[in-house]
Amino acid sequence: MKNATSVDDAKSRAARVLDNLEKSIRVQTSVQVAQGFHKENVMLKEQIEALHRDNAILKRAVTIQHQRQKECDDKNQELKQQLQTLEMTNYALTLQLRQALQISKPIPARFNPNVF
Repeated sequence: MKNATSVDDAKSRAARVLDNLEKSIRVQTSVQVAQGFHKENVMLKEQIEALHRDNAILKRAVTIQHQRQKECDDKNQELKQQLQTLEMTNYALTLQLRQALQISKPIPARFNPNVF
């Protein structure tokens, strides 16, 4: 500014200094913003990787649970069939027992006692 020859020259020199300062601040700010974005990007990528790992674990867990549920359903169906078979066998045996008890009973005394 001391070397300026006129007020207009001083104004133009001051304007250039301010422009250079503004450019420097913009560059510095853009570098800081870029670094911040880079850090955030790295952090988000790490979170995504962790979520992918968790997702894979959960998928395996769901597959295992589904298989266990299917096995339980199959076993339940098998037990229902066994129960039905046992109930039918029990009913048949009950009928046979009733029939056997009726056969083994003495002949009822409804006959005329004078006939014998």
